[in-house]
Amino acid sequence: MVSGDAYGFVGKHIEPQVRVDARVGEGGFSVVYRGRHIGLNEDVAIKCMKLPAALPPAIAAQLVERFRAESQISYRLSQGSLDIVRSISSGGATAASGHLVPYIVLEWLSGKSLAEDFTSRRRTQSAGRPLAEVLALFEPAARALEHAHRQGVVHRDVKPGNLFLAVTRSGVRLKVLDFGMAKVLEPAALGVNAAETLTRVTVCSPAYGAPEQFDTKRYGAVDPSTDVYGLAMVILEALSGKKVRQADTMIEGLRLAIDPAARPSARALGLSLPPRLEALLDRCVHPDKASRPRDAGELWAEIQSAMVAGPTAPANPPPGAMPVATVKMYGSPGTSPAATTLGPGGALSPGAFKAAVPVGMALRGTVIMHDRPAPAVEPPTLVATLTAPESTDAPPGTDPMPFAPPKPAYAQAPSASDTLDDPTRIAPPRPPAAPLTAPPPPFPAPSPRPPVETWAPVSKSRVALVGAIAFFGTLLVLMVLGFGAYRLWLARHGAG
Repeated sequence: MVSGDAYGFVGKHIEPQVRVDARVGEGGFSVVYRGRHIGLNEDVAIKCMKLPAALPPAIAAQLVERFRAESQISYRLSQGSLDIVRSISSGGATAASGHLVPYIVLEWLSGKSLAEDFTSRRRTQSAGRPLAEVLALFEPAARALEHAHRQGVVHRDVKPGNLFLAVTRSGVRLKVLDFGMAKVLEPAALGVNAAETLTRVTVCSPAYGAPEQFDTKRYGAVDPSTDVYGLAMVILEALSGKKVRQADTMIEGLRLAIDPAARPSARALGLSLPPRLEALLDRCVHPDKASRPRDAGELWAEIQSAMVAGPTAPANPPPGAMPVATVKMYGSPGTSPAATTLGPGGALSPGAFKAAVPVGMALRGTVIMHDRPAPAVEPPTLVATLTAPESTDAPPGTDPMPFAPPKPAYAQAPSASDTLDDPTRIAPPRPPAAPLTAPPPPFPAPSPRPPVETWAPVSKSRVALVGAIAFFGTLLVLMVLGFGAYRLWLARHGAG
């Protein structure tokens, strides 16, 4: 038996097509092996159930049922989202000790967990990630949770250890792992019949759990907003580079989750975020579930809305300055697109805008800005559009136009200071059409059509005449031929 391989699986086949090659990790309730799927010719991860010896039989039975339900949930959810680790098969294998070990065969992911990444960054004293990088990094995970929530499944253990930085052909992508603690709200949707069993054992990570995971009687049942809470905690940790809640036990986790003084916030962590985004993250980690977005889809929609609105305009903007959110610029066909937020705090003067645009750059996109300083809760107003020449197209596969919300009814017309000093870059408002001062000229008379030849039917008398001539002509020909034949016959017989 290989050292550390308590089950004795290394070097054996747990399925005819699945070979176990090495033990690669172990957690509180599972052992993970690396293997090879012979039929697919791909590396796989084999997650085996591990139960502590002192665990009461009733709890052990529930955990085994939970583990089996995880294989069903993972398989069905991964069919609809590439950002959930793909489940290939599941079953039970006999260990060297003779007892049956439940297992799940999953796709092998190259990379590292977000927990490992956070640990290494803290070890090197690296600062938190920039906001744009964090949002791009977490969007796949949010979409994966959104898919699970639509299927009636709550993950219940969103933490850095269950988010994996997978190295794919298109780059690093965050994938969601381990639905072993999932709560199935709609078992019929997934064909899972263990919803009630899955709710009897309360297990979560104290550092990331929501209050209702510690005390359902006081704070309500677990639902999709519970995953919103955990995801927001991880996002705050990624932004700040610090662990948001230092808790190792369930009691300590509950105390910190409900203590207003210990409640995490972007400002307390020293983060400078757009006001709407800061307020949103504060709501996500509120003990009252009603304050949070209802699910991951609503969370990400609010994040996108907060980012499109951009930061609030400064209280005393420079003369002629205008709050600008984002300008997307494309060069000639084949060049890489550039998206940038121009100006400090979102404010950009007309001269600075012109200086920021490269000479000769063809613009395609929109400028989103307020026509006057506005509170953060007010949506942006589209007051200018940058257009490229007809022959200039965005590179294939790119979005040629960023989000441009409709102009609200209360928006005022832009003032003179809101126009750029280069009129060729901004389409000026079209003047109203001049009223008609005289009636339009009458239409000219239509030109005469060329004559068209018509066909008249032939009279009956003409038809009869033509028929008679044809008949007598044919008869005459037959008579001549008959007379000739008779003469020839007489000549031959007379000679005889």
